[in-house]
Amino acid sequence: MTTPETPARPSTAARDIPSDQRGHCAICSALIQRYGPGGNPLCPSCLARVEAAAGKKPTAR
Repeated sequence: MTTPETPARPSTAARDIPSDQRGHCAICSALIQRYGPGGNPLCPSCLARVEAAAGKKPTAR
């Protein structure tokens, strides 16, 4: 599995996440909502790739 490119800077949406809920994607290190309600250790694009590789229907986010 190849590692996706890391974004050059956080998106506006990532900066709107409270600092205590921000973290980096476990695969590509993109700044995402990792903790708290709605948090996930993977960004949406990495999550879709992992679910596709596992043969699962992608999660709607």
